[in-house]
Amino acid sequence: MVSITPFGQKGPYADYKASDLTAWAMAGPMYLTGDPDHPPVRISFPQAFLHASATAAVGALVALYHCQVSGQGQHLDVSAQEACSFITMEAPAYWELLKVEIQRAGPGRDLPLPKGRARVRFVYPCLSTHVRTAMCFIWPRARR
Repeated sequence: MVSITPFGQKGPYADYKASDLTAWAMAGPMYLTGDPDHPPVRISFPQAFLHASATAAVGALVALYHCQVSGQGQHLDVSAQEACSFITMEAPAYWELLKVEIQRAGPGRDLPLPKGRARVRFVYPCLSTHVRTAMCFIWPRARR
């Protein structure tokens, strides 16, 4: 059996209800979304329960395999907040490794790397609109 809840079955927020926006914001990714001189914004398509559903599907497949091998069923508890928190897993690492705090950067982001920087661009201007990509790395040229 798989349960998907906003904040899990146990803990201080277990009984709270939440929209996709609330789970997304409390998980952390919203902190990095938007322009640096404005408050955080949500992305256009609801993501929190989409990520929770993908996590639940993978967990259910692993539990099914376990059931076939051992004959024992399981109850999987998936928290939308926790599933979304994995999106920002690199943010704490930048501080720990490079002492750099990742900030909101609008349509693109410069990511510090041990040997330089990488430009990540998400939104490209077009003739009449903008196109959003999942992720595109623009690597700096090697110095000679």
